[in-house]
Amino acid sequence: MAGMNRETGKALDGWAHVVQSVGDIMSTPKLTRVWRRSYGGEGTYLVDKPGTPETLISFTIAFGDAINAWEPRYRLRRVWFEEAGQDGRFILNMDGIYYPNGHLGDFETGISRGVELPLPTGYFVTGHP
Repeated sequence: MAGMNRETGKALDGWAHVVQSVGDIMSTPKLTRVWRRSYGGEGTYLVDKPGTPETLISFTIAFGDAINAWEPRYRLRRVWFEEAGQDGRFILNMDGIYYPNGHLGDFETGISRGVELPLPTGYFVTGHP
């Protein structure tokens, strides 16, 4: 699946396109796209909530649900918080399988990958590439 780099306008495909897609999904609040209301995640609605264990669990679930619903080329295996600091910085680690042809229904060949990208509003996601 090929797309366009949102910053340069150049062609983008493969793993780089998946990373950009994950960032787009997580930075788009649900119900904000007119023709695709269910697109995006609910994590943005949790930004100003206290960093309680309940909020962290809710964010993890919202993250997993959004990625599994909207990015067929990446399947999460594990998501966990590395850091949940008093300063408001949260480090979320995730590990999953990248399926280069998952958007075509081909889940035979997968590559273990983590994602590293900044989430909006001060959340940060790190992984093991």
